[in-house]
Amino acid sequence: MDPTVYGRSILENSSFISSSVCPDKNARGRGFIARLSGSTAEFIHIWLLLTVGPCPFYIKEGRLQFRLKPSLPGQWFTKDPKAVTWNQKQVDIPANCFACALLGQILLVYHNASRADTFGQSAVKPVRYLLDGKRKIEAQCLDSEIAEVIRQRKYDRIDVWLE
Repeated sequence: MDPTVYGRSILENSSFISSSVCPDKNARGRGFIARLSGSTAEFIHIWLLLTVGPCPFYIKEGRLQFRLKPSLPGQWFTKDPKAVTWNQKQVDIPANCFACALLGQILLVYHNASRADTFGQSAVKPVRYLLDGKRKIEAQCLDSEIAEVIRQRKYDRIDVWLE
């Protein structure tokens, strides 16, 4: 579009433009970007389905449970160890891993020695959890006590082994 017709540089990205009746006269004609457009919400939903599954927290027999069901392709797991910065700290991610944020604050690291898909008939699934490098649990899902601590974001890191 011709910038003289559009009224601004065509390189400006705007979801909407403030109209001439906006109460804030300084905002009139300015472009704004919506923070959670439908496409953004859809992306977040897809990311959640890929990394934790459709319902990581659920109720069983009246008690909160935590179960991860990621849908990650095998090629998304690292081939080599990586050093990354997480919450302003240097963190080592081993080979054959996939790391992401859980609830915005917890580093979630999946260990997948075979680098197999986590979906389909031959999918690898969670078998072991390590919470903050201290508490090891051999299980596919975590019970109410731990689920609540996760939900309260009291762990910094959760490592999950897939087999």
